[in-house]
Amino acid sequence: MRRSGAGALVCALVLAGCGSPQEVPLTAPASSYEAPVSSAPSPAPATTPGSGDVVSKLGERGAVLLERARADGATEVVLMISTTRGAAEGTASAVRDLGGEVQSSDVPLDFLRASVPTDRVEAVTALPEVSKVDLEEPATNWDPTP
Repeated sequence: MRRSGAGALVCALVLAGCGSPQEVPLTAPASSYEAPVSSAPSPAPATTPGSGDVVSKLGERGAVLLERARADGATEVVLMISTTRGAAEGTASAVRDLGGEVQSSDVPLDFLRASVPTDRVEAVTALPEVSKVDLEEPATNWDPTP
């Protein structure tokens, strides 16, 4: 008798809407570490002849960060590179051939972290085994005090 009572209670709660999924907002709340939005136009995304995949693999934000790094005179940027399954070692070799330095890799996860000359980022993103590239941003509010 107890089992049928518990089952009836669960059914009643589900039918009453207590078991319905909550809606999740599609936009994430703005975090306190993001740069303030300005009305000044942002630099154009990194595009050069033959680099059609740059924005699709690097993302619009990454392309803007790359242009900003170049404008600031940076000669290298740190990239987090996600590769297709089983291609991490080959991609690491290709990154080295392009003048980059692989700082770390996780072959089972098909992931690399590499320092790459700013003028070679497009070549890295154009590699066919590269699926996604993230440009690492320096921490601007690094203060370890509690």
